[in-house]
Amino acid sequence: MNKLITFFFISLLIICQSLYGDVVLGKLSDASWVSAGGSDMVLSFGTVSVTPWELEVVIEAPDVSFNITPTAAVALKIDWGDGSESNYTGSTIVHHTYTNADTYTVALSGSATKLVFGNDVATRGRLKRILTKLDGVSDLTTFFQSFYLCANLNWVPESLFENAEGVTTFEQLFRNSGVTNLPDLVFANNSEITTFRNTLYGCAKLATVSSNIFSGCPKVASFHATFAYNYLFNGPPIGLFDDNTNVTSFYTTFADNQGLGFTNLPASLFAKCTKVTSFGSTFHGCKYVKELPPTLFNNNTAATSFIQTFRNCWALVTVPSGLFTNNLNVTSFSGAFYTDYGLKNIETNVFPNSNKAIDFSICFYSCTALTNVPTDLFDSCTNMYKTTGLFQGCAAIVSDVPELWDTAKFGNATLAVEANHLNTFTGCINAGNYADIPDAWKGL
Repeated sequence: MNKLITFFFISLLIICQSLYGDVVLGKLSDASWVSAGGSDMVLSFGTVSVTPWELEVVIEAPDVSFNITPTAAVALKIDWGDGSESNYTGSTIVHHTYTNADTYTVALSGSATKLVFGNDVATRGRLKRILTKLDGVSDLTTFFQSFYLCANLNWVPESLFENAEGVTTFEQLFRNSGVTNLPDLVFANNSEITTFRNTLYGCAKLATVSSNIFSGCPKVASFHATFAYNYLFNGPPIGLFDDNTNVTSFYTTFADNQGLGFTNLPASLFAKCTKVTSFGSTFHGCKYVKELPPTLFNNNTAATSFIQTFRNCWALVTVPSGLFTNNLNVTSFSGAFYTDYGLKNIETNVFPNSNKAIDFSICFYSCTALTNVPTDLFDSCTNMYKTTGLFQGCAAIVSDVPELWDTAKFGNATLAVEANHLNTFTGCINAGNYADIPDAWKGL
């Protein structure tokens, strides 16, 4: 039966070739029989053409070079875009000098486990754009620092790494590069990726990212500093982490993002990330964030740390009721709202179920605009034993402050140790019950 079908197929090709010349699958003269396993044979029509991976480089003067650093063995064909090609096998830096100043398209094909374009200080600024999605280069397993410090790289295509199925890390991939936006599905379907640590760290020109750039990456465990220090970033879109259900850490993910448009957070930003344990410094230094959704952490019941999560969020005005209602396993809120100079109000029931929380040191330290603190704010926090500097420097408080010194209510013996409650209310001289505060608790 197989041979009958093959005979019919060959006959059809002969007719097509007689009418149209060379057919799409190749010339019949190129055809040969090859084994398909067992006794079966199929026709092969020669080598399938490979679409190379193309990048744009700008050569600003005659007789300057552009270099590529393979940090593992490669078998690479490089078309430098000026009429010259290199067939390279090895693992050391590849140099190419251009005779004329111009813009060139560099095309790569072959195999490599890793390629780096930012190692060479003299040439990394010449990479301008990634023109096509990754294709033509096989066997890549890592993109660690591949475009690190490529300060003039300002454009990447949609679905850039769609075919990079064997890659396990994009750590520091675009760190301190010039990328301005990330379009749809840039990292989509890289199912083996476990970390995006520092991937977009320090991209000072990055303003927006598509909501689906991390789609199809189910094994990611860490977004450590992924978007940190991006001074023009306008904030995360709805659904950004919806496919990343195995994440355990958002440590410093958006730290020191200072884009003027980064004022609010999607209420469902972390809704699908139910395994997260750390929100340490997640929004540290996001100085234009002015409002927090009360349900932001509703589904993050595994969280244990909110250390410095909103530190230096200077535009934040209110800590909303219920913000940490479902975070029953948290042990530390140390520095969570440290030096939030614009914070004026703490609503009731912020920590209603935080009986495992032990450390509230410097939680509201130097929140100089804070005027109101609910007296029952910590009533459920019966195991707290460290409040050092909790409200230190909050001179604008005019309400009564929680009576944490009341051993009948907060009977943890460790909290009674002076070193653990020193300066808790230092400087709160306008609090309604300031006179009732023991001296050690107010730094006297």
